[in-house]
Amino acid sequence: MIALSTGTGSSMKAMESDMIEEMVKDVNDGSICIKTIVGDEDSTMISKLRTNIDTNI
Repeated sequence: MIALSTGTGSSMKAMESDMIEEMVKDVNDGSICIKTIVGDEDSTMISKLRTNIDTNI
């Protein structure tokens, strides 16, 4: 098992949603536009994507 630390005291779940948000931003900056995300009912991640990237995700 590998333990990761953000060094800021934030949780791994928060770090995960931040990473996904950055990946979607990076992809959407190119010629591909993400409109559907399949996940594990992580409402925080979906909310962040809808608020910060695209309300239609």
